[in-house]
Amino acid sequence: MPVFNRNRHSGSSGVAAAYVVDNSMRFDGSSTYWTFTPSAGGDEQRNVFAMWMKHCTSTSAQMFFANNVGNGFYHYINTSTGQYNITLYPGSTMRVLTSVWRDPGAWFHFCLYFDTSNGDEADRCKIWINGVRSESAGAATLDEDKDTDQFGATEHVIGRSAWDANSYFHGYMAEIVGTEGVAFTDPITDGLVELDTNGNLIPSDISASGLVYGDEGFYLNGTNNGTVLQDQSGNGNDWAVNNFSFSDDLLTDSPTDDAANDVGNYCTLNPLYKGSAMTLSNGNLEVSVSTNWHSAISTWVLSSGKWYWEWDCGSTDGNFQLGVIDAPTTRNILTGTDNVFYDGWTIEASAGKKATHGGTGVSYGSAYADDDIGMVAVDMDNGEIWWGEGGTWFNSGDPAARTNPAYTDLLSGYTGAVAPGVEVNGDNVGLTMNFGQLGFEHTIPVGFKSLCTANLPAPTITDPSKYFQTKLFTGTGAELAITLTNAAGAAVKPDLVWIKDRDSTVEHVWTDSVRGATKELNPSSNAIESTVAQGLKSFDTSGFTLGTDSNYNASSSPNVAWCWTAGGGAGSSNEDGSTNTGTTSVNTTAGFSLSTYAGSGSTATIGHGLGVAPGLVIVKRVDVGLQAWPTWFEGFGVNDYLVLEGQDVLLVDSAFFGAVPTSTLVTVGSTAATNASGSNYVMACFAAIDGYSKFGLYEGNGNADGSFIWCGFRPAWIMCKSKDSTSEWYVYDDKRDGYNVDNDALVIDTGAELTADNIDILSNGFKLRIATDPNVAETYAFAAFAEFPFGGEDVSQARAR
Repeated sequence: MPVFNRNRHSGSSGVAAAYVVDNSMRFDGSSTYWTFTPSAGGDEQRNVFAMWMKHCTSTSAQMFFANNVGNGFYHYINTSTGQYNITLYPGSTMRVLTSVWRDPGAWFHFCLYFDTSNGDEADRCKIWINGVRSESAGAATLDEDKDTDQFGATEHVIGRSAWDANSYFHGYMAEIVGTEGVAFTDPITDGLVELDTNGNLIPSDISASGLVYGDEGFYLNGTNNGTVLQDQSGNGNDWAVNNFSFSDDLLTDSPTDDAANDVGNYCTLNPLYKGSAMTLSNGNLEVSVSTNWHSAISTWVLSSGKWYWEWDCGSTDGNFQLGVIDAPTTRNILTGTDNVFYDGWTIEASAGKKATHGGTGVSYGSAYADDDIGMVAVDMDNGEIWWGEGGTWFNSGDPAARTNPAYTDLLSGYTGAVAPGVEVNGDNVGLTMNFGQLGFEHTIPVGFKSLCTANLPAPTITDPSKYFQTKLFTGTGAELAITLTNAAGAAVKPDLVWIKDRDSTVEHVWTDSVRGATKELNPSSNAIESTVAQGLKSFDTSGFTLGTDSNYNASSSPNVAWCWTAGGGAGSSNEDGSTNTGTTSVNTTAGFSLSTYAGSGSTATIGHGLGVAPGLVIVKRVDVGLQAWPTWFEGFGVNDYLVLEGQDVLLVDSAFFGAVPTSTLVTVGSTAATNASGSNYVMACFAAIDGYSKFGLYEGNGNADGSFIWCGFRPAWIMCKSKDSTSEWYVYDDKRDGYNVDNDALVIDTGAELTADNIDILSNGFKLRIATDPNVAETYAFAAFAEFPFGGEDVSQARAR
């Protein structure tokens, strides 16, 4: 393992959380494990095992808790599916979770409770992920009063199979708890975890929770005497460690944030975004490769702020480039056939060169030697980057003073966002990234920060449910009031409600407050507005009321409603453009406005009221003729658009929009679809808000190991479509099923809900899991809204899903 200075040089500030988990314990995936043998044996029928976990891979069997007897138990993550399994012998697998564990970007909480004395077989083994009881599939019978061997008087192992030296856990654990012989309700009720004011799961102070452990129970939080992990339950049930270093493997990577002490969820290299020949280990910080030019990109994308990280060069028998790439990149990172850093800014380790955007390397700095500690500082506020080694910046640079940067163009020519990463050529083993979780060897330049969530800026929106919600309901065929409240229980009044019956081919229905209740449009059709008296009958103080129309409320039908809040009503006229709006309802905090306007027949500008340029604009003529839904995304050209109701490729016509939207105006041309003289229109404009919404383009790769798209939040809703071929619009949300990989799609133009497993919704974005649409090797437009921010000052981290 590399040696980094354990001193903390944060250069950051922040307010500590009410309860802070100071550290986590890293398992390297190849040799680390702990052991403990209960002295007398505890209750094998009623017991709990719980912990916070940051999982690093799903490509190898991940055994994380086991009993070293032939008829014992073991918990593991399946190699091929990423599903959690618990197996008891004699017998077979008792529980397999339906959800999969494939999010390496954040922490989640796991809790298992055995109570085999329970008369209900389904309740003899309960599992909670992030405080929510999880479904299981293919469960074998768990006999009443069966001894599980968990907490029996034989050796227990954390981090490895008890008998198979090849099945090690790779990841991080924190706040590990075991109880036995004690009744248990659920992890929230019993004080293992709690919900913050935004409804997000956070650790609780277990020492102050009153938790009863039983004689053989334990609580491991990293406290140690340099030899063993010391049990903090009061029982003295300490755990012996194997191939675990108390100086190197206790990290400040944590499910809580404390910027002043460099505690938070740290950036790592991303197993969802790496070349196939690249191997990640040691908490996804160490890389090795035995072939040519394979890359690994980090779990973070940087668009603002000043950031610093280091690396230990390991063995430089091969060569590597290290720096940042433009994000998203269009290069093929899976096979290594393309040099992804052609779209980046890098330093070449063996040659003392720098290179950018595919240009020829130029002399810069000096070559790195084995075990050198490299340094990089990135100033995204000014688009500058520096490299150095051993505490000295190359070319007499000084990031704090902004002098002599290696490059000054990180904000130009590409997306204005970059991802840290490394690309390795040849037999390089042991190159180790350090984004701050290992403690830095050198002092961070003044004003720069380590890459942990505690150092992210405070998001504008800490509770996205105030402004967007997915609501599931079952139709009744009778008038039905749907209630919407935010995480704090306060009423939410929507301004746009988009409803789809999930098990039939009936049309999507769109109703908005600026045109008024009962006024229906169909995103799946080019039809004009219709009045449906028994459709959405009213926008209420807390939700909305539906009538008996079958497109909205068919008896016994499962439905989904996607609900956005603008200004909370009809609004008033916006007079910023050449054409005044009839009314504009605007919410600048959420970056959403709804407007009506009358067409003029010639190019006109319409004020949207957001104060920043929108990244998504949708227009619909409502009164005459069969007209499309022209839709413009950030990243499109001046005259580009897609149509929401169809499968068309990207269309180009200056008569539709004719100009990129500005901070005040949307330009519409002379076509009937956007601006016919005397016709009436509705326009929805969305601006990207960090931590809440994102709009733009991504590149599919045509591989089952699909593209990873960074959002900077855990998405609640995703819509995407290829602009290069005739294809469907796909819509996903976090409520239908509500777990990976069963995030079923609804398509806009036709059909009932699809059941293909296409996508993982992650703590920091989404990952495509299919080799076909929406992940063929084409360019896609997408829109996403958040369930939780990824992190930031005074806001809890998004949890792995």
